[in-house]
Amino acid sequence: MDIAANLHVIPDVSFVTKFDDLENLVDYAIRTYSSPIKKPILLDREVFLGVQRDLYVADCLRIALAEKKWLEVYFQPIYSLAEQRFTSAEALLRLHHPDGSISPVEFIPVAERAGIINYINTYVIESVSDFMRERNLNLLNIQRININLSGKVFSDREIFSDLLEVIRSNRVRPELVCFEVTEAVGGGNVGLFESRMDMLHRMGFLFALDDFGTGFSNISRMLSLPFDIVKIDKGILDSSKKVFFDTLSLLSHANCTITVEGVETAEQVEWLKTTNVDCLQGFFFARPMPAGQFVSFLEPQTQSAG
Repeated sequence: MDIAANLHVIPDVSFVTKFDDLENLVDYAIRTYSSPIKKPILLDREVFLGVQRDLYVADCLRIALAEKKWLEVYFQPIYSLAEQRFTSAEALLRLHHPDGSISPVEFIPVAERAGIINYINTYVIESVSDFMRERNLNLLNIQRININLSGKVFSDREIFSDLLEVIRSNRVRPELVCFEVTEAVGGGNVGLFESRMDMLHRMGFLFALDDFGTGFSNISRMLSLPFDIVKIDKGILDSSKKVFFDTLSLLSHANCTITVEGVETAEQVEWLKTTNVDCLQGFFFARPMPAGQFVSFLEPQTQSAG
């Protein structure tokens, strides 16, 4: 059955009992395989179950956003080696569904496919803004909060406009926020990303390149962009020392702060102190935690600063 140009699907629909399910399955194929391909796609039971799961997660997100429940922003502190204290934190969204928590690794891509990622962005920015209004970051001895942004923000004009409106309406203080993006943003229109990044930069926001080393081909092009921070992925830390130092060599002329993610042991901390990195983040220091617990966690350095 031809669905679109260069898209041929071999339907095995014996397991589909409702027309709506078949329609969802075909719609999934069109959206997922919109680019030209050479091999036929077999829409089998495994794919069908994946589609059903996507629809379930999307429904959970819509309910959570509409009814303002189940979603919660956690914070994971980031440690500065030079200052020997936590100087920033990453805001991480969690989805606590009654039937079991759903990982952001799963629900963020679903939100992008379902066209609701802008509502996710809004929720996180509003939550972080509320936190910063209620808790003076200076009193916590924290410089900024990092907020993850989907690549869709930069490729879609409407979503980018929504972001600017959320920033304006919440009176977000740019100097207190760093936006994290992954190398995947370079897979689209890098020029468009750069122009919108520049706009936010001029407003005073910082930018971090997250999960560095996870596979984007045009690394030199991404590093030519004015990132303030580069976060080395845990996979690089866990690989050989040669790979790690080769990565540091790539960053030697980037003129940015280098953060290492996924730090889990005291041995890693001691070794990283001997390298040319600036900040560390990982379970060794703390797992992501709710806002109240995060404030309590920071009390020792807050008291010492006072």
